[in-house]
Formats: sequence, C-alpha cells, structure tokens
Amino acid sequence: MRLGADVLRKSAKWLVTGMVVLLVLILFSGSLDSYRVYHPDETFWIRSGQWTFQKMFIERDFSSIQWTKTYTELFSHFGPRNPNLVKIIIGASLYWQGFTDIPKVSWDWSLSTQANIDAGNAVPRPELSAGRYPIVLLTALTAGILFLIGFCFSETFGWIYGLFIVGFFLSHPLVEVLGKLAMLDIPAIFFSLVSVYCAWRGIHYRSGREAFIFGIGSGLSSGLAVSAKLNAGLVIISILIIGITNLYLRRTRNDILFILPNLILPVLIFLVVNPQIWHDLLTGIRVMLEHSQIIAARRSSRPNEALWTINDALRAFQARVFGDYFHLALWITGCLLMKANLKQNYPFVVYGFIVMAGVIAWTPLNWDRFYLPAVPFYAIVLGYTLGSFFESLFVRMTQKHSMPMERSNPLPGSKD
Repeated sequence: MRLGADVLRKSAKWLVTGMVVLLVLILFSGSLDSYRVYHPDETFWIRSGQWTFQKMFIERDFSSIQWTKTYTELFSHFGPRNPNLVKIIIGASLYWQGFTDIPKVSWDWSLSTQANIDAGNAVPRPELSAGRYPIVLLTALTAGILFLIGFCFSETFGWIYGLFIVGFFLSHPLVEVLGKLAMLDIPAIFFSLVSVYCAWRGIHYRSGREAFIFGIGSGLSSGLAVSAKLNAGLVIISILIIGITNLYLRRTRNDILFILPNLILPVLIFLVVNPQIWHDLLTGIRVMLEHSQIIAARRSSRPNEALWTINDALRAFQARVFGDYFHLALWITGCLLMKANLKQNYPFVVYGFIVMAGVIAWTPLNWDRFYLPAVPFYAIVLGYTLGSFFESLFVRMTQKHSMPMERSNPLPGSKD
C-alpha cells in the first residue's frame, strides 16, 4: 500500500509540474511578434543565432577564419566574444520554421529603438516570433524546475512551496519582460537551476549510483549554463563548493562520485559548443573574458547608468531585485528560516548567495538583464517563507482538531 501511495504521489508531482510548464508556456506565448517591448540586442542574437546554427550543423564549416574574423566582422561582440549555446537554440528554431536566409544586420546605434523599428532595422515579425519562442519555452521550463525545488523543502507540502516560488518568480518585473525576449539570460538561469537541483539530489543520495547519475546531471547542466552566458560560471563555483563541503563533512566514496562529473563535463561541453576557441584555446577564452571589460568601459559614456562604488551597486541591486523594503524584509526573514534547516537547504543557499554576491560585485551598469540571475533565489526564499508559514499553520490546525479525538479514543477502564 505504501509503495503504491508513493508512486501515486510522485506521479501527481510530475503531472502538476507538467501543468505548470504548460500554463506558463501559454501565458508567455502571446504576442511574440510584438515590437511593444523590443531590445536592440535581439536583432544581433537572432541573426548571429542563424549564422551559428547553420555554420555548425548545416554547412559544418569549422574553419578558423569563419569563427574568428568573419564571425567578428558580421556580429561584432555578439559573435566570438559570447558563448554559442543560446545562439544555436535560437538559430535552430528559425531554421526549423523555414527561415534559412540570413539578412545582414543593419542596426543604427545612433538612433532610438523606435526609430530603428520604423526604419525597418528590427527583425521582421515572423522571424522575431520564431526567435523568441524557444526562450519562452525555457521560461516555462524554469517555472517547472522552480516548482520541483519546492519539494526539496517538504515532500508533503512541496506543492505549496513550489507554487509560491513560481508565483514570485513569474511576477517579478524582470521576468515579465526578459522571459519572452530573444536574449541569453533565461536559458543560462534554467540550466543553472537544473544543475543546483541535481546537486541537491546528488548529495541526498541513496546509493553511489544515484550520486554519480545526479553528478552527471549537475555537470552537464552547469556546462550548458556557462555555454549560454559566461556569468553562469557562478553556478560551477557553487556546485564545486557544495560538492567539496559535502565531501569534507562525510568523506565517502559516493561524494567523490558526485564531484568527478562536475570537474570534467562543464569543460568538455564548453569546448564542444564554442568552435571559436578550437584553433587557439587561450586566445579564444581571453577574447571572451575581455567582453566584461568592454562593458565596464562603457560607464564613462553612460554616467546615468554607471555603477562606480559598492554603495551604487547595492542600491541598484535592492531596487532591481527586491523593489521595496517590504520584500527585502520578507526575504531576510526567509533566509533566517532557511538557516534553521541549513543541512537540508544549503545547496540553494550556497548557490543563491554566490550568484547575488557575483551580481553585486561585477555589474558595472544598471541594466535590467544583469540582475535577472539573482531573481530565482529571491523567489526561492520568499516562496520558502510563505510555504513555511502555511505548512506550520496547517499542522497546527490539524493538531488542534485531532487532540479532542485523541483524548476521547481510549474508553474508560480500557487497557489502552
């Protein structure tokens, strides 16, 4: 009976997860061809995505000149300076829907976004919709993995935790906008969360085989995350800290089995996905790392958006991520609650604080997309706060109603 109940509960969990993904996909799929919200970078990610996918999978041209000189000439810093995974995903979507021609990018940075749209420099509506759709799909899958994370906090009440986490994530202003644009950020977040979820499963193993399997899942996902966007390298740091901490505390062979894939797979995946570094590994990686310096150098020309001091960074972070002091106070309360059960929660805490610290320390400009990686942990903590409250409330109400029944069960004079 108990085995059947466990199977039924797990089936229900995955069924509801699928429903969450489907509902979010429907909600975010409307008006994907709209210019009402259009980011200039979408033009470059979509066109470079078409080029990248077709070079790798249709033409299979991996010559050095194509992936260094030509790639740079066509797309500037949207080319070899950025990893290719999301470009491949976007390009595959366009190719699958019949958009095989790759027009030359004609964006004029001296004009406003609306002026460029009026001049016909934006991606045409049908192609824009095709390029945005895989990002919306990954937004929906991100909601799904956040819902599953709720069950890491409570097997019985996990659906309450999960729904709160998903609600806080999807209602965040940054997700409402960036969750349906053809940009790199959502895919990097999705694969990062999958990696952390696998890490949680991997350190709560029941066997060496399970530890190794979830180690592979974590390593694959973190490799895909950093192959989507370089700042997702923070998840690799997080996973290694989680794994090393676990090994130090328990010192078992199974913990080594979890760590090994996380040392090897991210490097292999990053190499496979980025042909621009094949011919000169050190130069290719240096070119990618220089991209952050190029962004930071723009502070002089954008004084209203520049973040020069740690105080600037903290104020911008508070405004972008928490929005107001009420949500900040609620988040701090949630962190204190998570601390009380740190042994169970620490993979998410390690990941969240490393990502938030990285965003605060690195972000040179107050641009919305730079703060999106911090939103999942914001949502997880707030969801944990309300989930804990409702779980505690339910347990107290149940105990209150069951106590009279428990006192009345034994009959007078019975041995019970």
